[in-house]
Order: sequence, then structure tokens, then C-alpha cells
Amino acid sequence: VRTAGRVSTAIVGEFLVVAPRAAVERVIDTEVGPGRSLEDSEPAVQVADELPDDRLVTAYVSAAGADDLFRAGAPLGSFEALVNSDATRGAGAVLVADEDALELEVHSLVDAERLKASPGFFGAFPAFEPGLADEFSSGALLYLGIGDPQQSVKALIAQATAEAPQLVAGF
Repeated sequence: VRTAGRVSTAIVGEFLVVAPRAAVERVIDTEVGPGRSLEDSEPAVQVADELPDDRLVTAYVSAAGADDLFRAGAPLGSFEALVNSDATRGAGAVLVADEDALELEVHSLVDAERLKASPGFFGAFPAFEPGLADEFSSGALLYLGIGDPQQSVKALIAQATAEAPQLVAGF
């Protein structure tokens, strides 16, 4: 186990584990003897089932870990919109490599009741099925699709008014 500050790392089996030292040691203990693993965690299994199987890199974070890492002011707070730490039961991300690109896919397993109280950034957007992704060249850097623009803008303003009234007042 190598430790720098509050973060420790270790290679356990085929995996690089990055966490506080106590968590890394628990993973090591699970590898060498009886103990709970991610396979015993219903949220971890559900998140893994939603992500592609041909993964180059996999990351998983529990609900408590998401709160520590993604809340406002936390080390990865700028990624809060992708996880919604107030409502998630666990989140995962995978890096998938194909012939000419790397793809990052993120899935957050949200609790329906907690989502009502904290819909998160993407909760403001109306649901839709993306249909133009196949129309872009493989060299496209980004594809952003949203539902009805008028409805989306109204929902974003309402969300900003509730969550960041200073921002709306300044605008």
C-alpha cells in the first residue's frame, strides 16, 4: 500500500484500488480472505450491469463515496452533474477503447424518492431519445442532444432560481 496524503493505492489482483488507506486495506483483506466485495453490493452490481462489458478501466463509488467526492467543494465537485450525489445509491464510470476512440460512459443509480427532493442538473431536461448520433462523423468531438429547447430553457431557469438564485439575479 502506497499513501500520499489522504489517498492510498494498491494493486489488488488485476485492479488498482484508490481510496483512503482503511478502505484499501479492506479490499486487500477481502482479496486474501473472507469479506464483503463489490459483488456483494446490490448497487455496485446494478451499476455494473448498466455499463458496457468491454471496459478498459472501471470505477465505482458508493453513495457515501459520491457525497465525499462529488458534492460542492469536494475534490471532484465539478462532476456532480453526472452523479447527483444527493440522490445516488452508487455510481460507476468505464473507459471503453475501440479502433479509433476512447469513450467514457457514466451511470448513476439514483434513488427515486431522493431524486424527487434533489433532481440534480439533468433533472431539468425533458426526457427524449437521441436520434442524431449516427449522423455525425467519427471525428466529432461532442454531441449534445436536448429535448424541446423552449421547455429545456424554462426548466433550467426554474432550477437555477431554486438552487442558485444569486446566479439568476446576476444574469
